[in-house]
Amino acid sequence: MTEENKLSRLSHFRVTCPDGSNFTDNLYANGRHQCEVVVEVIKECPNRIGVWERTELTDEEVESIRVVSFFSEDGGFLPSGWSCDERKNIYSEGLWEGDKKVELKPTDYNPGPLVQRVSRYLRFSSQGSMESVRLVACMVLNGQVYKTKSLAEDSGFDSSVTLQPVVPFRLSVKDLVEYKHAAVSDTAFYATVYYWTPPAGVVFVAQEGLDRPLDMDYEGDHFQTGYAYAKQGNNTPHKGGVVVNKGNSPVMRSDIFKPYGVPVYNHYVRTDMRPTIMRAITARSLALKVDVTHDSSRTWSLIDNFGNLHQFVLESAGSNYEGLRIKDKGPNLNLTYFKIKLPNNQTWTDALYSNGRHQCKVQVEVLLEREGAGPVPLTAEQRASVTITRYSTNVHEVLPPGWSCDVEKNMFDTGRWVRDGIMEDEQRNIGPDDNGSVPFSEVIDRYMRFDSTTPIETQKFMARIIIDGVVYTTNPISTPGGSSIDVLPIRPYRLSVRDLTVYHDFDAQHDAVSDADVFYYNPPAGLRIVSTMGLDNPLQVNDEGDYFQTSFSQKINRDGYRYCKAGVVLQKDVPGLKLRTHDVQRNANFRNPYIEYNVVSTIFRVVKIWTKNPIVQGDTKSTLRVWDNFGCEHRFFIEKADSGRSLELKDA
Repeated sequence: MTEENKLSRLSHFRVTCPDGSNFTDNLYANGRHQCEVVVEVIKECPNRIGVWERTELTDEEVESIRVVSFFSEDGGFLPSGWSCDERKNIYSEGLWEGDKKVELKPTDYNPGPLVQRVSRYLRFSSQGSMESVRLVACMVLNGQVYKTKSLAEDSGFDSSVTLQPVVPFRLSVKDLVEYKHAAVSDTAFYATVYYWTPPAGVVFVAQEGLDRPLDMDYEGDHFQTGYAYAKQGNNTPHKGGVVVNKGNSPVMRSDIFKPYGVPVYNHYVRTDMRPTIMRAITARSLALKVDVTHDSSRTWSLIDNFGNLHQFVLESAGSNYEGLRIKDKGPNLNLTYFKIKLPNNQTWTDALYSNGRHQCKVQVEVLLEREGAGPVPLTAEQRASVTITRYSTNVHEVLPPGWSCDVEKNMFDTGRWVRDGIMEDEQRNIGPDDNGSVPFSEVIDRYMRFDSTTPIETQKFMARIIIDGVVYTTNPISTPGGSSIDVLPIRPYRLSVRDLTVYHDFDAQHDAVSDADVFYYNPPAGLRIVSTMGLDNPLQVNDEGDYFQTSFSQKINRDGYRYCKAGVVLQKDVPGLKLRTHDVQRNANFRNPYIEYNVVSTIFRVVKIWTKNPIVQGDTKSTLRVWDNFGCEHRFFIEKADSGRSLELKDA
């Protein structure tokens, strides 16, 4: 299948992972790591005798290629937290596990010599939702936007990729190999360099220095001091810290400190004894100006070759010049209570329709305490990190296929509807001693959804939270006691015409030029229609109203009117909004009178209008889709009745 215009055409347009697959999780959620996505294109142009030939994309066309959300409209966008780069950055591709790097292995996938491949690189920030995203490619060709997604059934451009970001790993001190050596030994200046080498497959590529370095007099040009000791008795003043902004340039004494009161030769300080930039230096000299001892610790931040941030605590090993040391930046916060539950404190529910819109409310209860200080509120970042995932001993487990976890409640009701009009709410069956909460805890709501395209089965879930870079789950391996819930989605119900109550307003609008009828449809008790999705294939008519889709129209005489049509109003789903004849048919009535549109409290309405002015004739019998308050979709079509003088709603 091709998409073409007079100047050129696309005979192949596909988005894929480099190995030809449509799914990957080779992406750390750190905002720096990249995941390659490949866009395959074959562009053709006619030659002098009119034969289509493969042609290279122009620079402008290549530049127009983007990767956007599968659900974006013509403008195209990426979900919150996602970015798309045109070029690869400095960070390694693939993932790292234990002592080996998981490389992107070469595959036998070969799209053919005619295909032009354009790479784009996706990044994801941990501030966004950790759910997988489905992406498509788009490009501009001769002023027209093309996507690798098409609503047309016969389109050959139907491809997408799904990317699942994973939580970055975090190195501990026990993962590092320490080495130190005396870099300078002089009576006026003594320096020791400490090295820490990460495990195989991981390399530190940048360091962000110390948080809150000491403000030292006569500080070196490229040094951040973490601690400093003033002269006491026979002790020589000394300090420890890190060199910054030097790259591969030689480190000199002047980079570490400027002498005060005593001349000191500007020694070269060797810092290349180990292949790592994770280096710290201690310096002793009578020329060090340290007025007051600062026996403190500082957080040291480094970035590895995957873009992951690692933080350690740099501190003195003792006041008698015993060197320095690093420690894990362990949380001084204790997660003392962490539980996943349903609003009724049960552990199982089937109050979830498998329509991709209905939500099942899940609650996560958290109590965070600071050592020696009692409960502390969660930060915005900690609250945002709370999510629901499949029950597993793996703290980085993802959701099963078809499942989503939302932070916010959407427009649809929770609970279930039954035919007698009673809504089964998630809050039912709560006993008097069943609230389950602990004092000072915080309850965070999350909302689960399930896609109807995935086979239905019960799934067990756990909650996850990130505290100071450490990932915790409600699995007992991670949190003592542990907790989980089970959710079984159920298939959506489907309303038929016989379930609806109809009211026909014959006098919604009437004058000598036009006449309008409005048919109101009310669902059974407990249900409301909340959104009219419109017709799948509306009839294309002249002077169509700005808010209307036509199902059928015909030429027919009645009381002096010669044409009529019927269909649905769009974008007026809020009760009380007014409707005019031009909203339905722009040439129906030059006076543009109002049509009474709110006689019955429902947004499920069909409008039929008569006019003396011509309207294109036809009948699509197109499916009409509406969503109710539980997100369930109901399908009907509009059919002529009484030779077109009236209409009926039929089950689609």
